[in-house]
Amino acid sequence: MKTIVAFFFAAFFASASFAQTQQNPPIPLNNSVFNWVKIDNATNSSFEALNWPVQDTIWATTGNQAVRSTDAGLTWEILSGSPGGRLCFATGTRGNCIGGNPSYLTLDGGQNWIPFSADSLTNVAYACRVGQTDTLIAGDTRSPYIFRSTNGGKKWSSFTWQKINYPIVGMSTITFAPDNKTGYIFGDMIPGVPNFDSIAALCIKTTDAGNTWKEIYTGIKSNIYSSFALSPSIVLVGGDQGDIYRTEDGGNTWKRIQTNTTQNFRIESIDFAGAIGLFVGAQGSGAIILQSNDSGRTWINVPNDFKSLYSIKFSPFQEIPIAVATGSSGIIVRTNGFSSVHQNLSFPLEVQVVPEPFTTKTILSYSIPKAASVDVKLYDILGKEVYHISSDGIQNAGAHSIEISGEHLPGGVYYFILTAGSFNGMGKVTKIVP
Repeated sequence: MKTIVAFFFAAFFASASFAQTQQNPPIPLNNSVFNWVKIDNATNSSFEALNWPVQDTIWATTGNQAVRSTDAGLTWEILSGSPGGRLCFATGTRGNCIGGNPSYLTLDGGQNWIPFSADSLTNVAYACRVGQTDTLIAGDTRSPYIFRSTNGGKKWSSFTWQKINYPIVGMSTITFAPDNKTGYIFGDMIPGVPNFDSIAALCIKTTDAGNTWKEIYTGIKSNIYSSFALSPSIVLVGGDQGDIYRTEDGGNTWKRIQTNTTQNFRIESIDFAGAIGLFVGAQGSGAIILQSNDSGRTWINVPNDFKSLYSIKFSPFQEIPIAVATGSSGIIVRTNGFSSVHQNLSFPLEVQVVPEPFTTKTILSYSIPKAASVDVKLYDILGKEVYHISSDGIQNAGAHSIEISGEHLPGGVYYFILTAGSFNGMGKVTKIVP
């Protein structure tokens, strides 16, 4: 059986399982960043929300429509008759579009949408579902009210954190920790507590899944637009001056993180897969992409020529991390392998694997556009390097092959990275034991 594997993440990734609690993706990224490619636009409208609720299915919404991918972001389709707004999915079939009047509920994966009245939820800036429960939290930048539903969006209650003499300031971003109890909402700078004269970014926190909230003084001198809780105590936020802040004590103290980038950009969205994090945002009409490989302690600026990006989402289902970002004028971009931060961004290389699966050895066949030495590393599913082979000197441009000997390996799935100068390819190989 012959398998063709392109460095563009292909369907074999989509068939893998990924536990949301996994902390160490199989491919080590200490000295690497993602490559990115632009996907053909499904719409010219700017995207507002992005959600990855089930294996290969991704949803993105504009102000008045939804688009969907069923192949992990490779291709997209506009769903006729679908609503726009902030999209929240509990499963692959049940979800909500919040932010219009009416808002909508689907019970069949978006084939049909049921309208329901939510008069106050018309300018939604943030919305999320608490884990896989029926609890939804939403709010907007024009109101100090927090809206909460415990029945999947059919009925909402509201309350305000607003204090006497405070200006009316809305919130912009919400995040819940993996415990599905601890959540944070952030917004613009306001007079702080305990010092009323101290201006700082708004933060309110819940430890009971949104039933009650309390204000935390952050000391952050930036309006906050994106947030992510790695745990109940470790949270990262991004602001309007390119600022990134991190807390390790549940929001009591915050540390500003240097990014070595210009400060005239706004960080719009953040997501993590284990220790690997991505911030995306807008820098003028262009995009900013920042990547962390150490749980947000340090960040790398990833060069790109994309339009502004507003949302980023990792797949929670893949063994090797895949991420999709959406933004201005219908732009959709997707991760496309890795490259060293010490080199220029690499280019995709197609690799043939024969036989696949194999019993004792398999052959990687490839064609390189210019002379280079070739290096192949094989990793197990925990990210441990188990095999390494290099070409015998420089290979000329053209077709070549290299043999992987797996006689010493136990049966199972392995991943390879083949590097030839600035070109490289990735794939999956499977050893079976007769």
